[in-house]
Amino acid sequence: MQADKKTYSRDDLIEKIDREAERLSVEDESIAPGEVMSISHEKLNFRNILYNIPMSEETVQALCLKNNVLDDMHEQFNEFREIGDFYEFAAEYLERAECDYLAEQVFSLATLEYQNYVDKVKVLPPQEIIDSAYNLTMLSDLHTSLAPIPGHGRSANQLKALLADGNPLWSVYRTWQKSDYSFLDDMQYFIGETADRLCAEHGIGDFTGENELEAEAEDGQEI
Repeated sequence: MQADKKTYSRDDLIEKIDREAERLSVEDESIAPGEVMSISHEKLNFRNILYNIPMSEETVQALCLKNNVLDDMHEQFNEFREIGDFYEFAAEYLERAECDYLAEQVFSLATLEYQNYVDKVKVLPPQEIIDSAYNLTMLSDLHTSLAPIPGHGRSANQLKALLADGNPLWSVYRTWQKSDYSFLDDMQYFIGETADRLCAEHGIGDFTGENELEAEAEDGQEI
């Protein structure tokens, strides 16, 4: 039996980043003293921001599961240094962390759905196994399409809706069955379409679909 996954609180996160901050005085001797002070100052800025910035429960879980939050934030900040200040970067970082965490949860649930179906098919008579070949193929492709892509993919609202549904793989498959498409790349659109529909059904976020907003933005571009 697998042990229950620990649920972390905001206090757990504060305790974690405080421990990380305490270790800032022990730096790599190969780094110049002035640079050590700069790096430590930036990490402490991130710690202070994390004390006060609003974040969802999912974001708290995502950060508590990281090996070192302050190190990770500082490393990624170097890539965004020219496009925003500490607070702006922190907000974007937390949004990505939340989405990556939720995507992992959705994929784990979809993996369980797929494996359960495969196990059921295995014990069917030969002809029924053959009849199930299309379902197996399409479910396998959709399962692959639901795999997390760090820093990319669906919005937090879409992912929360897929989780709230409880059967994301089968929900996307039912949407897929209503279409005339048969290419793997198009599955990404139907995942988003399903997540938008589930946002409305479960009262999560704005009822205007993420996909619809993207399409409207593209239509409104000047030529």
